[in-house]
Amino acid sequence: MTIQPTTATPPYPRLGELYSALAQALDTKSNNRDVERLAREGDSDWSLLSDLREALILTPLRKYGADDEFIHHLDQFIKHVHASYLRIVSTISLDGMSRDEALPILIEHFFAFQAIGILKAVWTDDAPDPAAFLNPEKYPLEVVLDWADGSHTLGKAAFPDTADLDNREKVTRWANGTQLPDLGSLKLFLDALAKNGTDAQRKKVPGLRKWLLLARALTWFEREANPLHLRQIMNRHIRNGHQQWDIGKILSLAAIEAGKKLEMLKEPFGKLFVGLSRTKPKADGDRARAEADLADFAGQLATHDPEGRSRYALEWYRGRWYVLSGQCDRALEHYRQAVALSDYRAGATWKEIVGEAMALAGYLGNAKPFLKQLKHRAIALELMATPMDEKKAVEDWELEELRKQFHHLFPPQGRFVEVEQPKNKMGALPFLMYDTESLAKRAPNYRKPDQRVGVRTVDNQIRRWSQLSRHASFGSVDVVRRLLEKGASVDLLDDSDGSALLGAIQRAADRNEREVLDLLLAHPHNIKTLNQRTARKRLTPLISAIDYGEPDVVAKLLEMGADPNLRGHVDDQTPLYLCIRNMGGQRAAQSIRTMVLKSLSGDRDGVVRETLRRYGVGVAGVFGDKQSMFDAMRNPAGHEIFKVVTDRVVDDFLRRHTVEKQLQIARSLLAHGANPNASHAYPAAGRTPLMLAVENDTPEAVELLMQHGGDPFARDAAGHDCRVHANGFRSGNVIQHFQQIGVM
Repeated sequence: MTIQPTTATPPYPRLGELYSALAQALDTKSNNRDVERLAREGDSDWSLLSDLREALILTPLRKYGADDEFIHHLDQFIKHVHASYLRIVSTISLDGMSRDEALPILIEHFFAFQAIGILKAVWTDDAPDPAAFLNPEKYPLEVVLDWADGSHTLGKAAFPDTADLDNREKVTRWANGTQLPDLGSLKLFLDALAKNGTDAQRKKVPGLRKWLLLARALTWFEREANPLHLRQIMNRHIRNGHQQWDIGKILSLAAIEAGKKLEMLKEPFGKLFVGLSRTKPKADGDRARAEADLADFAGQLATHDPEGRSRYALEWYRGRWYVLSGQCDRALEHYRQAVALSDYRAGATWKEIVGEAMALAGYLGNAKPFLKQLKHRAIALELMATPMDEKKAVEDWELEELRKQFHHLFPPQGRFVEVEQPKNKMGALPFLMYDTESLAKRAPNYRKPDQRVGVRTVDNQIRRWSQLSRHASFGSVDVVRRLLEKGASVDLLDDSDGSALLGAIQRAADRNEREVLDLLLAHPHNIKTLNQRTARKRLTPLISAIDYGEPDVVAKLLEMGADPNLRGHVDDQTPLYLCIRNMGGQRAAQSIRTMVLKSLSGDRDGVVRETLRRYGVGVAGVFGDKQSMFDAMRNPAGHEIFKVVTDRVVDDFLRRHTVEKQLQIARSLLAHGANPNASHAYPAAGRTPLMLAVENDTPEAVELLMQHGGDPFARDAAGHDCRVHANGFRSGNVIQHFQQIGVM
């Protein structure tokens, strides 16, 4: 039975608590079971977090009558604060601090600073005096009502009948600070004023709707921040020019100061840090010494840390002790407690604990519920991408990848020598290598052409393919021809949902050998096979054919029924977007160099990290963020290897993807219904194939896409259309073309 650990309130407020506070300040939904659960339990379900902003805040405000521009600014503000806060939580440890110690610092140096940002974004000339609004001696609601016409006048205008005296008096109480209005009462007042007020008063209603809401929120937050004086803090930020504070440094210094109370724990913790290193070779007696050190640390914690703020470290190292002892099943419960106790407390250490816990759960294979909980937390803190299939938080390939990470995190030399270690070495290598002897021994079975065969890797993994897929992937032309003659089905899929056709396209691209591909293209395929994405890398035959770069292959797949708009790759690109990207010549080549450098460095965005995970780059770590490759590249030999490899990748790309070939591919895609205005999330939100053609400065592609409905006036998420992109990327040829056809 799993025992839920009793945890001290973490120093960082949970995301659910922040959303709950914002909802209470705006009075959008004070009772929401999802937000209450997240505030109480932490990030137990990433999908709840993804819906909170809309369901908890924005939808109720639309019903209240807030205008679209205000909603947009508030939406961007919430996203920004959410992301900025997560960066702090996931990097800065507040080990020795309590909530009472941490929250005032966060309010003063983070939340108050962010609040000024939203006020600056929405403030207009037709608004209350901002100095009066932030004057601690005045009530914000009174300032807003006085700006419009005064609370007494407005209350009487909105509710002229004597039967409405209660509502009229409410407005007076709002102004004098004795009552905080609820959202329903605000809407009732504003709707009544729009109906019964004078022309001048009615003109003020749209502004009142916004400023009264902000005044209510500011008043609520100021009361909750007590004894801090929120508006005094905001005014101090404004006097300092709204200068960005180094909140990480401020919190770190505060944590160091608070940690002095736990000075006695440093020595026993240091012994565990050394003795329970995951990778350091162990000697006889180390296991017993580490066990004694754990007992000593537990005793010191009970004496010097009765609140249990550092207890996560004890559970973490207990878990490690069991792993290094070969008792992985017993380690799991300690890791479970370490994760819960370090959540919203341990900063970057929390990520390290979760990484080890996920690798352990993947290695065991029977701890999927716990692994699912960990993945939800990792997604919520933006350490991992949201699942492609929202119904399946943990995909099958991830178990395989996490087994690999387990062997990488806990190599044999780091384990205790006194105990016999498990012999399960499956997935121990950081790459996929087939057992060539096993491959050579297995002759094709022509009597059973659709037979599925297991192919063993050198680290004892098994891949199951149809005979046709296996021999197509290895380029065995005569065997493939014979299997097809014997009636082998081209529609059988392998373990990762790949087909023989996909394997043949990849072989043609990698080795410039297309005999097997031509054999398979001559056979009809089921539409489902043509449009099947692989589970891990999100590849389709059409996407892979565009990467290959041969127009006749793309045209043939489209004739056979491939969907021209089915997205693929980890970044969810349409075939047309990928085609236009490949058309970019030197600009595209530079983009490839940048992407390769990102994949090697620590400067990886979420898509690059997810790509490294899905492509099984073991040294990239559980979250795809380890810098091992970048560290190796820093020495002269590594740097030279990097340069040679990158140059070869770029040269091969430019050879295969000429403008002429890509234009032919684009014509085929457009002729079969590809959408030139399809919006993409990456690398820039809202970009379309037409925008990418503009960025690449290829007027031939721009003209072609516009002939098939491409809209040069469509805007991306930043509000920029093709004209802005043409100027921004200095696309002189496209600018000239736009001027000729009247777009610019």
